Amino acid sequence: MTCECARYPDLPLLRDAIKRRIRETKRLLARLSLLETNAQLQLRLYICAVCGQYWQTGHEWNFGDREYIFRVPAIESSEWLREPYCQPAAMLIYSAAMENFFARNSFEDGDAPCREEACANRSMKQGFFCLDHHLEQLRAVRILPPTPPGRIFAPYSYSPGA
Repeated sequence: MTCECARYPDLPLLRDAIKRRIRETKRLLARLSLLETNAQLQLRLYICAVCGQYWQTGHEWNFGDREYIFRVPAIESSEWLREPYCQPAAMLIYSAAMENFFARNSFEDGDAPCREEACANRSMKQGFFCLDHHLEQLRAVRILPPTPPGRIFAPYSYSPGA
């Protein structure tokens, strides 16, 4: 069997890229070996027997809950079962919601300290908490989406406010 992993690079956080990968997934899965299944989250971890590249499946409601596969770093099965990798589609949806929120609002640091215990940041102007703790409160009351679950890994990242 030949390796085709190089034909499937890391997914850019773009709707079209994820849709394309959804279409490509069945073909790619046929060449990989299953390592683990997380039945609760309906995720699977695979490896390419030729090149050793690890892959994880993902699915997201915003993409019709259709399965896609993406590259991930090598990981011990027990660690992956404890916490699978964050799914690119979830990062895309989260980033879009947060970009929209920040485009509609502006935040400036104030002079007072954040009222969250043990926080060394300054509160926002006309507020009681720093931006991170303000966002945490908005997530708690579901005004903002929760941070996507899972391990963040290169080349993906996001900051709590983005």
